[in-house]
Amino acid sequence: MSKKVQDLLLAWCEAKTKTCEGIIVNWYGGEPLLPSAYPVVERLSERLQAMCASRGVKYEATLITNGFFLDREKMLRLKELGVVKVQVTLDGPPDMHDKRRHLIGGRGTFWRIMENLKATVDLAEFQLRINVDARNAMRALEVLDILKEQGLHDRVRPYIAQVTHDGAACGNIQELCYSSSDFAKMEVEIYREAAKRNLGLSRYPFRLAGAFCIADRTNGFVVAPNGLLFKCWHEVTMNPEKSVGSLLDAQQGFQASNENKWLAWDPLAKSGCRSCEVMPLCHGGCPLEAMKHPERDRGACEQFKFHLEPLLEIRHQHATPDSGSTPARDVVCK
Repeated sequence: MSKKVQDLLLAWCEAKTKTCEGIIVNWYGGEPLLPSAYPVVERLSERLQAMCASRGVKYEATLITNGFFLDREKMLRLKELGVVKVQVTLDGPPDMHDKRRHLIGGRGTFWRIMENLKATVDLAEFQLRINVDARNAMRALEVLDILKEQGLHDRVRPYIAQVTHDGAACGNIQELCYSSSDFAKMEVEIYREAAKRNLGLSRYPFRLAGAFCIADRTNGFVVAPNGLLFKCWHEVTMNPEKSVGSLLDAQQGFQASNENKWLAWDPLAKSGCRSCEVMPLCHGGCPLEAMKHPERDRGACEQFKFHLEPLLEIRHQHATPDSGSTPARDVVCK
């Protein structure tokens, strides 16, 4: 992101703080800790913090990273810069993760990430996303075993995430991806086995406050490095015609139309959602997926639609006094 775009972003945020209670930033990419990207994170963070402090409004930041560059020195600085939550992603146990997420020369990254987690876990709230598809589903349990061996099982919050084939770059993996209903069945198997082995993986229904994601929130935006504004981070890598505005120019007619489309999304307009007992938890699911199929009588059903009862059963059968009193809080990530 050029300095010009950075300065325009700061001015845009300053205007927003006049009517908002605060700013919450989620740094993601790409990889926000790459040597070429991190200076932008640092500069913008410093200025956003100062801006919010001068106006007496809240500032908070989260970080989505592959974890490779997240050493203790870096995390100490990120904590100073307002980062309170970190999500790190693994693609399974070492052999599988290192096939998918290796360096240019082929060297694996799993154990470097694990060491970084151990070195930084006391500095923020850490969540570990374990990507799951038809090739590695049950092997997610091996990651949980490693967390336990490394003393991280009660300090990092793991969850399994459905791999999807959104976007042309990932179109070749479509046959390896679960449908929502099949993923739900597989998820129950993993949670049941994890509970038997006391591996610290749980899922519990929770209410999403306000909306499903930033896409259908009035003041939620994704900022591209070139200054274009989007509502959904799946669309930021697609055609600029999907944008809802720009930091460099006034909003165009097609951008206003795009934004109105997102803000008009209403799952209660769907008869299937109105009659669904899960709908209050999910807000109709992912609006992007739902709007791809306007002919359907429901939104994009979350996995709770298909496995709520067995998950509650697992939770009840294997609950400890602590886990039973405070339900676990997952984060829905696409």
